[in-house]
Amino acid sequence: MTKINLYEITQELDALNQLFEMEQGEVTDELQDLEEYISKTLVHKADNLVDYVRSRKDRISLAKERINQLRELIRVEENGLERLDGYVANCMTKLGHKKIEGFISSITLRKPSKRVEIIDELALPAELITIKQEKVIDKRELLKMLKEFPVEGAKLVESKKPSIIYK
Repeated sequence: MTKINLYEITQELDALNQLFEMEQGEVTDELQDLEEYISKTLVHKADNLVDYVRSRKDRISLAKERINQLRELIRVEENGLERLDGYVANCMTKLGHKKIEGFISSITLRKPSKRVEIIDELALPAELITIKQEKVIDKRELLKMLKEFPVEGAKLVESKKPSIIYK
């Protein structure tokens, strides 16, 4: 079988249908052989397409797995640096040093920064509180309603892209 793409197979099937129409539905041996060849080619192409899609999905899965491994590595490294910072701060505090000078670098111990901790939100002055409101539309419920009757302000539209299932 020669290598042709799905578009070319589609064109061949279209041309074959036109030949059937020209022959007024009469199936000749030549047309039958041609239909069989195109059908086999289509079956072969379908298998190749599914293999290709599976391969791409496998590559995506591997990439996602690698990303998760790298995220874990980052987490471990950040935790290690945090522990090292604590170790250095502890040693400097015991030594009573706020700064250690090396030949080309230095380590400085700063006092901890201040942060806010909310104890009782209701006790805070009103001018410090900003209320945010967010509108959320229940699209699942809206879809159910639109399937039964029209709803002003919304309409049911068909997706531009068909769904393809590869098995």
